Amino acid sequence: MLNNDLEYDLALLKKLALNNNLSKSEMNVIFFCWHSQKTSHDVAEYLNWASPNVARLLLAMVNKGFLTRKLSEDNKSYLYSVDKSNPLLEV
Repeated sequence: MLNNDLEYDLALLKKLALNNNLSKSEMNVIFFCWHSQKTSHDVAEYLNWASPNVARLLLAMVNKGFLTRKLSEDNKSYLYSVDKSNPLLEV
């Protein structure tokens, strides 16, 4: 089972890396958010970026349709997930 998950993730990463519609940062965020919803804080830690830069990137990705965003249950932060139906992702 673990081997199949690893193969799937590797194939996904390869498809994202070869996608000319994505910047390197966008590719990393999409890969990180592919399996589950993440907060902007999670993404900032993953990218090792400052919060204002992550907020700009995430907003741009939502506007392009790569990510969807919804308010968390505590109404204090947004949760981001990949819009897998976006044709620009080519996956």
